[in-house]
Amino acid sequence: MIRRAIPQAVIIVALMATLSGGGCAAQNAVSRGLAPESSLAVLESRTLKSPALLKFIADRSGRTPGPWDAESLAWAGFYYHPALDAARARAAAAETAASAATDLPNPSLGLTLGRNATSGIPSPWINSLQLDLPLETTGRRRNHAARAEHISTAARLNLASVAWQVRGGIHRAWANFFAARGIAGLLREQAALREEALRFEEARLAAGDAASREVTASRLALRASRLASADAARAASEARIRLAEAIGVPDSALEEAVFSNEAYERFPEAPPALETRRQALLNRADLLAALAEYAAAHAALELELAKQFPELRLGPGYAYDQGENKWSLGFTLTLPVFDRNRGPIAEAHARREEAAAAFTMRQASVLADVDRAMAGWRAAMQRRAELSLMTADIARLESTARARFAAGDIPKSELVTALLQTNAAALARHEVMAQIQRAVGDLESALQVPSNLPDAAWRTAPIR
Repeated sequence: MIRRAIPQAVIIVALMATLSGGGCAAQNAVSRGLAPESSLAVLESRTLKSPALLKFIADRSGRTPGPWDAESLAWAGFYYHPALDAARARAAAAETAASAATDLPNPSLGLTLGRNATSGIPSPWINSLQLDLPLETTGRRRNHAARAEHISTAARLNLASVAWQVRGGIHRAWANFFAARGIAGLLREQAALREEALRFEEARLAAGDAASREVTASRLALRASRLASADAARAASEARIRLAEAIGVPDSALEEAVFSNEAYERFPEAPPALETRRQALLNRADLLAALAEYAAAHAALELELAKQFPELRLGPGYAYDQGENKWSLGFTLTLPVFDRNRGPIAEAHARREEAAAAFTMRQASVLADVDRAMAGWRAAMQRRAELSLMTADIARLESTARARFAAGDIPKSELVTALLQTNAAALARHEVMAQIQRAVGDLESALQVPSNLPDAAWRTAPIR
């Protein structure tokens, strides 16, 4: 009796072991719920004063942010921006899939339980166990692994591309914020000067030295300045919100931040060399990602081509047939004799052609981006010479007016008129500075320089 019970016990134990092995993996999948309220609280608590953020920047860049400039704000974006979190998750998933692609395919186990109700001699039981082992042939596993590896490479490069997009968005938002903030300050100063000028005109009118139309014109100019100042203040507030969005922090995080005026007025001395431009066109992260996606599509095509050939499956089996132990060995051969896998092959071929076209289109777009950025750079550098002359003229005009007023050569009203002229010139200068900074940022994003920006800036998720 014990001997007859052994086969059934073996079969049941084997089946339970198989099922429990799958259960272990399921138990390792920990559920992670998403609560909008707690997520919102985390977003609203983000700040540029976070010790974890400052440590992240110090560890990975070797610098401690003093007054914030475009570069240090970019590091804050690498730390906070949700687009990078999503890209990191995609890269991690692709890397895991690439690691799993080399695993052997799982066998399948078949179990049949039977009983002879007519005769129970020597035993009524007829039980069988069938194992199905797939044997990958014609390099299928190699092609599958190559495709997964190329997809993983593309995901890592897309992560770098997203990081450059975040960096470029922060630089442009920073330049716009500084421009809007500076213009708002100059327009407030202009409104104060026009208010003072109006008082002088009203005093002249009372003394009979001015016509009422002159006072009216001065009053209209003051109202226009106040409206412009209010609009500029609103624009500065909106620009700060857009900068906070580009970083991935709430607007409140920037309210008490100290920004570097020196960095805003510092420009590169010369454009990149032509060789640097050529290397950027060949080595930009998004172009390399498109190449990796093409390689993955090609590997997928090779995998479908391999499926034209027979697939072999090995099927060892065991049966307990009414007291007798029987062993068997079966072979299954899939014969693609009817369709020769033509449909999937055609689909994979079309996807490879699509990937090739996507790369060509991306390369053309990158070339256009670089050409536009270079044109903007050249225009900005031409205006930079004007900026230097303008700065000197503004300083000279204001200095002369203040010296003449101090010497008693001109009245206060003429000093105010001179200061209004320097204010208008300073507004124009600020616009030029903003144009140059935007051109610098656009060129860096188009060429992806500095090219030595370390992967540590964005690759691994920061500890928050």
